[in-house]
Amino acid sequence: MQDYWNHTFPTGQCKKVNATGRCDGLCAIDFNNNSGAHGDLQVLGASFQGKYSARVFSTEAVREIEQHASESSERGFFLYLAMQSVHGPWEAPDESVAVFSDPTAPDRFINDTLRQVYAGMLLELDYAVGNVTAALKNAEMWHDRTLLVLTSDNGGPGQGGAPPNNL
Repeated sequence: MQDYWNHTFPTGQCKKVNATGRCDGLCAIDFNNNSGAHGDLQVLGASFQGKYSARVFSTEAVREIEQHASESSERGFFLYLAMQSVHGPWEAPDESVAVFSDPTAPDRFINDTLRQVYAGMLLELDYAVGNVTAALKNAEMWHDRTLLVLTSDNGGPGQGGAPPNNL
């Protein structure tokens, strides 16, 4: 499970091992920023430290959409955006969790901490998809030439086992 904030795997799950046989912590984000090399993971990963992954992914997608629109509206464009949400570890920005943790807002209040975090994760996913579709619309790429497919594998197992039923 990749962390949503520092974009690395716990040591035991790291698949990239350095010369000493230890996880180097860089087995995470692999964005190709078209700088020539196929992504310096250390430099790219460092620029995303402390930023929530759904926000990072949607920001990069919007940047790609805007760049494509400025270059040529006649060329085709394909974007595969594989969001991390809503897989464990259960992490969401405090402000997104707060939307569901205020008992004075009964239409949104969820009386379970884990479910509040899960709802916050889903809210972040919703914002991300909204930002990407807004960018497509602003670039006039949304109308009759766009196919948007949303799919899910229902998330991964929670920390310490499966998430509670009826999240």
